[in-house]
Amino acid sequence: MAATTNIMANSNIWTSSADNAATSGKTDRLASDKHTFLKLLVAQLTNQDPLNPTEDKEFVAQLAQFTSLEQLQEINAGVEGLNTTMTQSQLMTATGFIGKNVIAKGDQITKLTMSGQIVTTQSWFTITDPATKAQATILDSSGMPVFSEELGSFQAGTHRYAWNGKLASGQEAPNGVYSIMITAQDKNDKTVVIQQQQLSARVVGVENVDGVYKLILDGGRTVNLMDVTEITLPDESTGTVSTYSGLAADAAASAALAKDNAEVFAQKALGSTVATDAKKYAESSINAAATARESATAARKIADNARKEAESLKTADALNEYTKTDEQAKKAEAYATQAEEFAADAKGYAESLGADFTE
Repeated sequence: MAATTNIMANSNIWTSSADNAATSGKTDRLASDKHTFLKLLVAQLTNQDPLNPTEDKEFVAQLAQFTSLEQLQEINAGVEGLNTTMTQSQLMTATGFIGKNVIAKGDQITKLTMSGQIVTTQSWFTITDPATKAQATILDSSGMPVFSEELGSFQAGTHRYAWNGKLASGQEAPNGVYSIMITAQDKNDKTVVIQQQQLSARVVGVENVDGVYKLILDGGRTVNLMDVTEITLPDESTGTVSTYSGLAADAAASAALAKDNAEVFAQKALGSTVATDAKKYAESSINAAATARESATAARKIADNARKEAESLKTADALNEYTKTDEQAKKAEAYATQAEEFAADAKGYAESLGADFTE
């Protein structure tokens, strides 16, 4: 198991003696080799044959070896000192991230339950070319897929994805850290390159895993220090209202995606001439509309929590953040209403073909 040193906010910083022991062992070995070399050289000079003494060039070669050994020892000590300095510098850099918000390369997402509502953290992905269809797959900590969904079409650029926190069975997923895998195809069914996936969160600690420093993010995720692409300071004047704003935006994005899916399935239902096909697509549209309404409900409750927080802070910044949160909740509700209209049209058309939804 890899040796790990954790450095959490407001805790004491300590270092393992393993690296120091390894360095000391190398230095002792070089010193022992140098001492052995000198003993052998003195013994050779003392016991050489007077009738056949060692030639000058042999002494020069041996002295050159001795000099090389000393230089090697000095270089080794210098490298070890440089490594120690670099390690300490990385440690100071990493601990300086604690308390700050970062955007970093990564595919992890956290699912939590707040105030009885499912909340998932933000995630983005960047595609290089337009995609006519895309898929998102959620993987658990063991790498097993637990949920997947169609995302529709995207233009080239950066897009945000919001998971609804549900398993493939429709049940709520356990709280924890998951991974997102995004795949996309163009109009010719060729794979579109996912250039980068990113995540955003606040840094709460640092850990050293086998000499590599990782930032510990709120919600339990970790990212490599070198994968951080943006750093921002938290705004104390907004408290947690800014967090609620981001969560509401995620819920609105989820509602928008569900609305789009409801529309796609409704169009397929309206284009069907067979009752069974129309019913199948209509049911998918109805399910998508239900997901949109769940997201809208979550966004509204998040906005309510943001309002309470803003009222307690009584700052202009907090109130502005609440306004943004409320706008996101209204968007989510509008998306849900549109999705339900699409689903109703699809159901009505399927029933006109003789489909029975009471079965």
